[in-house]
Amino acid sequence: MVSIIMPVYNAQEYLDRSICSVINQGYSDWELIIVNDCSTDDSLNICQHYADRDTRIKVVTMKENSGPAAARNAGIDAFKGNYLAFIDSDDTFEPDFLQKMVDNADAWHADIVWCNYNEVYVDGHKETRLHRIPSHKLLNTRELISLFFIPTTGLGSLCNKMYRREVIEFSHIRLNTDRVKAEDWEFNMAVFQKATSAIAIKDSLYNYQRVNDQSIMASYRRKDFELMCQSQSLLLDLAKRNDIKINKGYLWGSFLYNMICYLQLMYKHEHLKKERLHEICNNPMFRQALQHGCCNHLTLLQKCIYLCIKREWYFPTAILLTIR
Repeated sequence: MVSIIMPVYNAQEYLDRSICSVINQGYSDWELIIVNDCSTDDSLNICQHYADRDTRIKVVTMKENSGPAAARNAGIDAFKGNYLAFIDSDDTFEPDFLQKMVDNADAWHADIVWCNYNEVYVDGHKETRLHRIPSHKLLNTRELISLFFIPTTGLGSLCNKMYRREVIEFSHIRLNTDRVKAEDWEFNMAVFQKATSAIAIKDSLYNYQRVNDQSIMASYRRKDFELMCQSQSLLLDLAKRNDIKINKGYLWGSFLYNMICYLQLMYKHEHLKKERLHEICNNPMFRQALQHGCCNHLTLLQKCIYLCIKREWYFPTAILLTIR
């Protein structure tokens, strides 16, 4: 049996479609745990409507609005299946998602199965995102961990993967509720270190709906800078503990890109911009990124910002950060 966890918060517009994509699976041995995170719209009534008609669907309600990480943790605490999958309340499974994921998990005796996914836009246009991992080749723990240091699509996502129960439960792995962004990335980092095997498949089985361009990933939160530094420290520690030779240009280049994106967002929202800019640009970890990071993937504007910060030209940096 597969347990599927769906966190829900004010998703009434999309819930019918998402829940029906689970109900219409060719594989029928599943339970859907819907975690209502204190929605203020009609989401709870919609979820309960389906639960009343299908005993495989269970609704859990949080005591207070706590965010998607806490909601998913509540689902993990309640699941009973041999495998664990996740779906967001505005996304959908392809009809053969469960069948193909379970078949490959069983055939390869894999702790994790990883599929490709589709991005679906408001106009119905669909683009397939490929994980760029060799398909149908069993990966061991070290190979899984190494994926954090190469360009890989969908690495941090929970929804394009299925996990064997023992990997999650044996080490009591849960999502970090202190994180607002990349909590699923950190969850996968913990799981990958405990999994003994994983298999990637070519099928695109999950549909990620691009319905909200003002998503959490495009929002500004002051503490995101500290969280990104923590993430970089986790990566450096992971490489050191596992004696993994890292590509400094890629590793620090990715961090550099995220930092510059953060600065661009900061200049839209912060009041004390000058003080905050100096604080970030003089951060030791950011200085390492300026020294070692590859900037080839930056936009022209971001490259100009990078050069000004590297030379400590803060006045032109501030002007460039105001350009939209």
